[in-house]
Amino acid sequence: MKNRREFLKQTLLTAGVTLTGCKMKNQNIANTIDRRPNILYIMTDQQCASAMSCAGNPDLKTPAMDSIAAEGVMFEKAYCTQPVCVPSRVSMFTGKMPHETEVTYNTEDYGLSPKNGIIGKIMNEAGYDCGYAGKWHVTIPPRDIDLHGFETIFTTVPKGQRLLHGFGEQTEAADHSDFQIPEFTGKFLDRRREKPYFLFVSFTNPHDICQWARGDSLPNGDIGEAPEAEKCPLLPDNFEIPKDEPSIIRTHKSQSPKMYPSGDWQDDKWRQYRWAYYRCTELIDSLIEKVLKQARGIESTRETVIIFTSDHGDGNAAHKWNQKMVLYEEPARIPLIITTQNKKLKNTKDSTHLVSNGLDLIPTICDYAQTSPPQDLRGLSLKDIVQKGSTEKWRDYVVCETDLHHKYGQPDGNLGRMLRTDNYKYIIYSNGRGREQLFNMSIDPGEKLNLAQDKKYRSELQRHRGLLKEWCKETNDTDFISCIPE
Repeated sequence: MKNRREFLKQTLLTAGVTLTGCKMKNQNIANTIDRRPNILYIMTDQQCASAMSCAGNPDLKTPAMDSIAAEGVMFEKAYCTQPVCVPSRVSMFTGKMPHETEVTYNTEDYGLSPKNGIIGKIMNEAGYDCGYAGKWHVTIPPRDIDLHGFETIFTTVPKGQRLLHGFGEQTEAADHSDFQIPEFTGKFLDRRREKPYFLFVSFTNPHDICQWARGDSLPNGDIGEAPEAEKCPLLPDNFEIPKDEPSIIRTHKSQSPKMYPSGDWQDDKWRQYRWAYYRCTELIDSLIEKVLKQARGIESTRETVIIFTSDHGDGNAAHKWNQKMVLYEEPARIPLIITTQNKKLKNTKDSTHLVSNGLDLIPTICDYAQTSPPQDLRGLSLKDIVQKGSTEKWRDYVVCETDLHHKYGQPDGNLGRMLRTDNYKYIIYSNGRGREQLFNMSIDPGEKLNLAQDKKYRSELQRHRGLLKEWCKETNDTDFISCIPE
């Protein structure tokens, strides 16, 4: 029966008929060919926006990422919704802020699973062949295909099991790494299909920098011994801890020595850290190259839109920080590149639009798929910017949030919010001394000078407080709104 339903569904789709739940827009019944593009969504883990050679970084080479940038638009003001894995990923799956999904800290609690509006399900109902490959790490049971919509899936599940569904087999394996992903994506992409595909590819690296910092073995590939510090990347310009930094940041670090083993690192160790981080990034770039070669090698008249991003960034030694969670640029700002069919816009950088990958990617993907996103989403489609270079309306600010928990699965109640406008960035934490930071990003992109106590910037501080209060009211962020001063 299922095969018959799929046959009827595809027949109607290719005839241009709208299906219940499919919501395809602008379909011409006379048009008998489904010309919607394939969509290849590639995501890394813990990659800051600057960790690409196409971003102007001379300390690493990322030819695969560079090739996507050469064919697309790179968004230079793109942020995650929360700089930690599970909340950010659940945001990308649902198009909602972490406090809205109630997944605000790293957890494997499937009891927090969102019940609707998940990207795989949306695209499945829109008539796409949906596949998922790689790291899962969301509060949705991977075996619950009716919930998440990815009918072909290869991912890790609890207790180290490996789930392989959609090719007629399910197996268990003790080990799973990024190196297995291209084999699966090759099988998926080689399928004969009449309808377009949506393939979500999720790599773990450069997340292995966490293991490197602790002195553990790297599960996704050896990078060798770090050379002497003189042969490693220089320390960043914003290496020092800013004056008047909120006290909760270093308190959080001291509570989590396993996560942050860098407390007593000297400058040489930090330089080696940056070397290792870039080698982990290059390692994943080589695997992305394999996936791109597979996708580009398919003979098809259908366009393929490639979206590249990361779930969050990494401190990368800025402000003497490793790992993520805090709201500085390095953990919060992420790479985001989308390929374009407009020759004039290829290999361009957009430094105008403030983007949230957690909120904006579902509306963008739905726009390409000619299907309507859930009505309760606040995100905006990037398609017109990518295809035309502009859009009719856009937001004035973007928000990122955090929960500075130091034990996996246990929130601490140390909350933070970041509001980024065109020229300024406002950060505030719920606890500790000196809770606020204000940076003039146009002249201080490294966030070295906190202006929150500068009387000359009092009006900007008040304006950003007001904007954040407005956002908290609109999004029902009741846990944080009372933390914002009048």
